[in-house]
Formats: sequence, structure tokens, C-alpha cells
Amino acid sequence: KQVVRKEIAFTIDDLPVAVGGSTGSRSFVNITKKLVTTIKKYNIPAIGFVNSRKIASQGKALLNMWLEANLELGNHTYSHPDLNNTPIKRFKDNIIKGEKGLKDLFEENGRKLKYFRYPCLHRGKTSRTKEEIERFLTERGYIIAPVTMDNQEWMYASVYAQAKRRNDTASINRIGREYLLHMKGIIEFFETWSLEIVGYQPKHIFLIHANSLNADYLDKVIQILLKKGYAFVSLDEAMSDEIYSFNENYIGSEGLSWIHRIAITQGIKLKREPREPAWLKKMYNDFSRGNQSPEKK
Repeated sequence: KQVVRKEIAFTIDDLPVAVGGSTGSRSFVNITKKLVTTIKKYNIPAIGFVNSRKIASQGKALLNMWLEANLELGNHTYSHPDLNNTPIKRFKDNIIKGEKGLKDLFEENGRKLKYFRYPCLHRGKTSRTKEEIERFLTERGYIIAPVTMDNQEWMYASVYAQAKRRNDTASINRIGREYLLHMKGIIEFFETWSLEIVGYQPKHIFLIHANSLNADYLDKVIQILLKKGYAFVSLDEAMSDEIYSFNENYIGSEGLSWIHRIAITQGIKLKREPREPAWLKKMYNDFSRGNQSPEKK
């Protein structure tokens, strides 16, 4: 019996570093070094999506670490606005501003800006918004980067960073253990769901963020994928899969995986991916009610 090779592209959002998932600006260099080192250890052709607002002084040096490791970068807007509550013109301006922030870096490194990812995976809660932004992106030469394996990692990352700031070792370890269980469950769910919806295992696109949690646990997440038989491919390779040319028609406020969008278009009742446990959600909500507002995906 022939073994079908499973393939997955690694995409990392909120570069240089997701503010809600860091332990402060002094940790930015450490987080970036650890992420890049782990990605290169496994020779993963990853792509990072950048919020250009963060490219001040230190931010440019951090992004250069990604480029020097021959990793690709894409536009994730200037300041991570949510399309659900941002006027169309303001959102377009934020995309352009995001481009300008990357332009010098790309010119210095002989790169071309090619991919865009929506903050929160929100693509428009009305047909007018969705169509107008998609047309705008196409006119500017972008390929929109979807996700097939979405998850709650950003929530784990926020409470993990908070626990690290408090030097709360018990919570740090508990969150880390639960995070790995969550990611294993996510991978298994989307493998099963993909078979149900498209009839085969597509070239998956995996979403994580540049944060302290992944700086510490990315190696273990990669090990989970390797044990499940995955080979790592570039986003270019993943996007060659026919499922990404599917004309999905979901209109709404949710940030859904590509598999969910196909299911909705085909009139199939959604099955939801695993969520965070109640105790972690409580920690996240308690944190959110404080002074800091953690970044969502």
C-alpha cells in the first residue's frame, strides 16, 4: 500500500513579536532568536506575516534575522485592524501603510512582497466589504494566505506570557503542557475534517504567532507534526493545492479556517475545532480585564 506524504506550510503571524504574547521588549530579541533557530534546525521554509507598526529601531533588526535565515515575509497590515469594525477605506490605507513599512527591507534583500493575511482571519462580514477588499488586494498583486489548521494558540500565549512575568512556574508548566495537547487535538481534528469535506489530506497551512510560548515550545510542536508524518513545504507549494482555488462564499464575522469556509459554501453543517479548557479561558479573561489588551490572531 502506497503511503501518501502529508505536507504542511508553517505561517507565523504578528512579526516581529506579538505584543500580547511577549514578556516585554527586552524579550523580543530572545523570542526571535529562538524561533528562527528552531525553524532552521528543521529546515522549515516558513513565512512570517508582519505588522509594520512594530518596525521601529529594534523591529527592523528582528525582521532582518528572519530574512538572513532565508525565510519569507508577508504583509499582515500596519497595525492589525479588525475588518469587522474597520471602515473599508481605513483598512485599505492600513494595508498600504503595511507595505511601506516592508518596502525598504525587501529592496535591501532583493525580495518581492507577495502574500497578505487578514488580521483575525476576518475577511468581511458583508459581501461588499469582502469583495472590495479582495479586489483591492488582487489589484496590488497580493495572494491571500488562508489557514487550514486554525487554533487557540494566541490565547495560550497571552496567559503564558503573563505567567512568565509573574514567575509563576506552576502555571507556566501547566499552560505549556495544555498547549501541546491542544495542538495535537487541532491537528487530528483538521485531518479528520478535511477528509470529510474535501475527501483527501490537502497541503495544510498551519497558523501560529511570534511569541514567548512558541519560542519555548515550537520544537515540541514540530515533533508532534513529524510523528504524524508531515513534511514541511513552502507556502508557495501549499497554495498549489487545488483546494485553495475553491470559490468559497462565506460572508460573516467569524475568522474561519479554509476547510470551514468550503464546508459552509457546500451547505455542510460545521464541526468546530477543539477549544481551550475553562480554567485557561478564565485566566485569559482575568488578564484581559487588566491593563493590557492581548492581541488576538
